[in-house]
Amino acid sequence: MTSVLPDIEARPRVLLVEEPRPLRDALAAGLRSKGYEIECAHTEAQIFDKMRRWKPNLLLLDLSTHGRLGVHVYQYIQKEHGLPIIILAKAGEEDLVLRALESGVQDFVIRPIDLEAVSTRIDSALTAPPELTYGEQQEPEVVKVGPVVVYPYRRAVFIRGSEVHLPKLEYDLLFLLVSDPGRVRTREEIFCNVWANRTSDTRTLNTHIQRIRAKVEIDKSHPRHVMTMRNVGYYFDSGEGSDLVTASG
Repeated sequence: MTSVLPDIEARPRVLLVEEPRPLRDALAAGLRSKGYEIECAHTEAQIFDKMRRWKPNLLLLDLSTHGRLGVHVYQYIQKEHGLPIIILAKAGEEDLVLRALESGVQDFVIRPIDLEAVSTRIDSALTAPPELTYGEQQEPEVVKVGPVVVYPYRRAVFIRGSEVHLPKLEYDLLFLLVSDPGRVRTREEIFCNVWANRTSDTRTLNTHIQRIRAKVEIDKSHPRHVMTMRNVGYYFDSGEGSDLVTASG
């Protein structure tokens, strides 16, 4: 698999963006012990200077102290440098995390920091293919299920004939469900396929499901398509009657 990231095979370069403090130094030391090259930055100017001069492979960013960087910075880093971003967050910052994920951030870790978890997320972000990661099977040209039509090669979604923009994680989650309608996807399976092996953060998954329902369902409080199997997971029901759609193309 080819990659736009330079020299990650030897010692991946991780730019740690966090305020100077003992916890930052401890995390940097722990990551170095895992084989990563680590540089630190704590201002926007330092971030861009390090990216230009040092050319890191990944940004590990403390959302609590750098959430002010905002969507435009995440999007600029993605567009101009193609760097994966992982954010560190505290419990209770779910809204900030969701906004960051919708802006192109690949993953997040909730404090207190587990070094093994951070290392696993970094490795997953650096080695994951640019598109979907749940299987080597050939994607169909078009998937039509109930009111949803998906064109995987374009990552385009139409709902009841109108194109709807979905952020990356919402698209990946919806495509996983509609690719095999009626099949219940467990939470663990969803985390493995969509969130690169993360097996926690159930509240975030629930929030993504609610966002998808708001776009797919006529009445999201009484869903007919994005269905829950209590204590197990989710599945997509094609539905019946006038809510079905037949798409051309």
